Amino acid sequence: MSEKPHHVIIGIDFGLTASGVAYWIEGQESTINAISDWPGDHASPTTGKQPVEPTEGRLHRTNTRTTRTEIKVPTKIAYDPTDNNKRVWGYHCLNTGFHVHKYFKLYLDEYTRDATYRAHMSKPPSIPQVKQWIRDFMTELLKHSKEKLEADILKHSDSKYEYHFSVPTTWSMVPKEIFAQTIKEAMEGLCQTEAIKICFSEAEAAAIYAAAGHPEEIEVGDVFIVCDAGGGTTDISAMEIVDKKTLEDEDKKFPIFKPAIPPRGESIGSHQIDQGFESIVNGYLKDHPVRQYLPEEFSAEHITGSDVFQVSKHNFGNGSDLEFFRIVLPGLSEEISYPEPESSNKGLTIVKGKLQVPYTLIQKLFDEQVTSLENVINEEINKLKKNVGREMPLILCGGLGSSEYVHYRLEQLPGIQLLKIEDPILAVCKGLVLSRMLNVQHSVNLLTRRVSHHSYGILYKEPFDGNRHDKKDCVKGSDGKSYVTNQVFWLIKEGDELSRSSKAMYPFFRMTDYKSPQDKWTDRIVLSTRGEGYIVLGDVETNLQSHSLDPGVDGVTTKFRINWKSWKLWHNWHRYKKIPYKIRPVIHNDEGIRIETWFSDNETGCGDFQLSSARITEGKDVVDLPMIPR
Repeated sequence: MSEKPHHVIIGIDFGLTASGVAYWIEGQESTINAISDWPGDHASPTTGKQPVEPTEGRLHRTNTRTTRTEIKVPTKIAYDPTDNNKRVWGYHCLNTGFHVHKYFKLYLDEYTRDATYRAHMSKPPSIPQVKQWIRDFMTELLKHSKEKLEADILKHSDSKYEYHFSVPTTWSMVPKEIFAQTIKEAMEGLCQTEAIKICFSEAEAAAIYAAAGHPEEIEVGDVFIVCDAGGGTTDISAMEIVDKKTLEDEDKKFPIFKPAIPPRGESIGSHQIDQGFESIVNGYLKDHPVRQYLPEEFSAEHITGSDVFQVSKHNFGNGSDLEFFRIVLPGLSEEISYPEPESSNKGLTIVKGKLQVPYTLIQKLFDEQVTSLENVINEEINKLKKNVGREMPLILCGGLGSSEYVHYRLEQLPGIQLLKIEDPILAVCKGLVLSRMLNVQHSVNLLTRRVSHHSYGILYKEPFDGNRHDKKDCVKGSDGKSYVTNQVFWLIKEGDELSRSSKAMYPFFRMTDYKSPQDKWTDRIVLSTRGEGYIVLGDVETNLQSHSLDPGVDGVTTKFRINWKSWKLWHNWHRYKKIPYKIRPVIHNDEGIRIETWFSDNETGCGDFQLSSARITEGKDVVDLPMIPR
C-alpha cells in the first residue's frame, strides 16, 4: 500500500537584498522550518581577509559571515557575458566575472525604479529585462528548495506542494500583476498553476507571525504595531486583537486579529544605508590621489557588496567598542596611507592601503533611517487615536528591524513596549506558512478581517451630462437617450474593511428589445489602486431563461419610447424591457474576489478573480453595459 503523499506548504519572501524560504510538512507537528543550506554559502569572504581587522588596542572580530542573514540567500542573478544562457545565482555570484544583477525588486515599481536610476544610472532596465532576472532567480531558488526537501527530508517526490508569496505594501496594481505573471512563468514544470498563492502583503504576513509569537503579552482589545523594516522598504501594520483561540492539541492560545488601520509602506531600509555610504565613498575617492591605483571599474558598490561592510553594518550597535573598521582597496600597497581625514569626507582615511571607516559614519547613516522609522511609527500611533492605559506593543522584524541599534533607538520612543520575536528576519516567509498551516490543521484564520488594498468595480453607463461628458463617448440606449460608457461603480473601495460574511448587493438594470429580449449578457469587473486608472480582472457571464423576462416577472417591466420624428402612427411607439438584477461582491479567498450576479433571488452568474489573472486594458471592448437605478 503506497504512502499518502505529503502536503507541503512553502512560504517565499522575495526580498530586495536577500530572500528566504520557510516550509511546513503535514504530519510533522506544527514546526515551521527554514531552508538555510544555499549553494555557495560557505565560500570564503571576497577580500581574503578577516571582515574586521584589529585596530590599535581594539577587539579583533573573527566571524567570517554574519549569522543573522546567512539563513537567507542573496537576491542576485549573474550571466556569462559571452553566453546569456549560462547563469549563476545567490552566493555563486561572488567573484565569477559574470554580469551581476541585484536589487531588481525595486525595478518593478515605477517610482522606485526611476528614483534609483536618477541617483545611480542614466537609463533604467526595461520591464522585460527585470522579468527575466526575477524569473531566472526564482526558478533557481524554487528548484533548489524543492530538491532539498525531496532529497533530505521527504525522500521522495510524490508530494503535494503549495507555494505562498507576499508582495510589498508599497506596490501598486501594475507591479503586482507583473510579479504574479512572472512567478507563474518561473514555476512552469515545478508545480501546477493552482498551487501558486499570492495571499498577503508583507505587512500582513509579518503581523501574523509576530502576533502568534506573543500570545501572553497581547490581550483582547489591544492594538499592536508590526514594523517590517527590510532591505529597501518598510511595511507597517497596526492590528487589533478581537479574540483568542485555544486550538486542539495546542498548548497556547493564538490571537485572532483584524487591521486597525490600512497597512502602510515606506522607502526605508538597509539598502538606503548602503546607498548613502556609496555616495560618500565615491565622492571621497573621486579626486583622491589613490584613485589612480584602483581598477578603472572600481566603485563603492564593490565595498558595500563585500562581507566586510555587511558584517560591520549588521553588527553595529551590538555593544562592541570598535571605533572603526578597515576594508581592503584593490591595487593599493600597504605603504600607501592618508591618515588625516578631511572635513568633507565624514572621517574616511586611507591606512596601509585600506579604507578606514569610522563607526560614527555608520551611525549617522543608521540615524537617518531610524529617524524616518520613528516619524512613521508616531504617525501611525496618532492615526489610531487609541487612549490605552498601557504602552502600545511594537514588534520589529526584517533585516533592518533585527538590528540591535534600531532596537535600542526605538526603545526610547514614549508609549512603546518593544517586543522581540524569534527569527525576525524570517517573519514574512514564516508568517505565510503559519497562516496556511493553521487553516489546514484547524480551519482557523488568524487575520479574520482585512483591509482591501485595491478598489474593485464594475463598468456601467450613465446618462449623458453635457457639463461633464464628451459627446463622442456616447451611445444610444433602448429608451432613445444618450449614455456615456465605461464609467466605474466601485463595489469595494481601497481601504474598506473586508468581511467574508458581508451580503451587500448593488442594484443594476439593463434595457433590451421587447420582441427579442437579451437573456445573456456580460459584466466587466475592474481593479484599481490609488487612483491610477484600472485594469480588467475579467468578465461575469449571466444566463437567464427566456420566460424569466416576461413582463411582471420579478420586476421586469415594459417601457415605451415615443418616436416624435416619425409621421407614421405605428412608428411612434417603441417597446423595450427593463430588467433589474443585482451584483454581489464576495470575499471568496485570500487572493482575490468573487463577483455574483443575482436575478429573482437566484444566483445567475459568478466569477472568481485573482490578481494573477489581471490584464492591462483600456476597457473599450464591451459595448453593452448595465445602468444604475436613479
